[in-house]
Amino acid sequence: MILLDATNSETIHNFHRVFDSVLDISPDKPKITTGTRDGVIWLFDLASGDLLIEMDPDYFIDEQYTEWASSIAFAPDGRVIASGHWDGRIFLWEATADSVVLLHVLIPEDEFGKPNQLAFSMDGKYLAAAGGGDSFDNAWVVRIWDVADGSLYRSLSVARRNEAVAFSRDGNMLAAGDREGITLLSYPDFEQLHFIPNPDPDQNFYVTDLAFSPESQYLVAGYNDHYAIMWQVQE
Repeated sequence: MILLDATNSETIHNFHRVFDSVLDISPDKPKITTGTRDGVIWLFDLASGDLLIEMDPDYFIDEQYTEWASSIAFAPDGRVIASGHWDGRIFLWEATADSVVLLHVLIPEDEFGKPNQLAFSMDGKYLAAAGGGDSFDNAWVVRIWDVADGSLYRSLSVARRNEAVAFSRDGNMLAAGDREGITLLSYPDFEQLHFIPNPDPDQNFYVTDLAFSPESQYLVAGYNDHYAIMWQVQE
């Protein structure tokens, strides 16, 4: 994984250790975290490029764990990190430059598949996970986890083969993207506000990533056919 200067595309840091599969930058931007194909999570200093700490599930659970990291996210406070893996488990870590604590291991009670994207609510209370079964016939849902105690708070059947989730920066909405379109839900009651269908339902494409603008007026959706659309979601 390489950090580039946006003005001239020159390499600032090369964070490569092993095969990185996912990454996220902390809200206050001093740190970057990456997930690897062997399940290990790395925390780097963004300015220096130094490796700060390693989060290896092997050190905390009583088994050899090598499930690929499929998603990763910082909490708004920048201290808690969630990492989703291919077997459906989600690890909640509290990590600093000096220490790491495994807070919770979130394990769905039924088949959920790998979490495709993770997102913390802006108040840090909940973690949303997009994922589901391994086939198109299974219902893919959004799971909402309580960060404090690691319990499953809600299971939202808002989509089929859900791929992406994002909380708005103003803390009022959750967006969930799938093969049909994007569902906008209110926060904290998670009631449906609006549905944005895919622009061309006859095409075999789907939402893979979601992100709100800082003022929460716009929502950017990335699609599997290599393009993105910006939607205006608030006047």
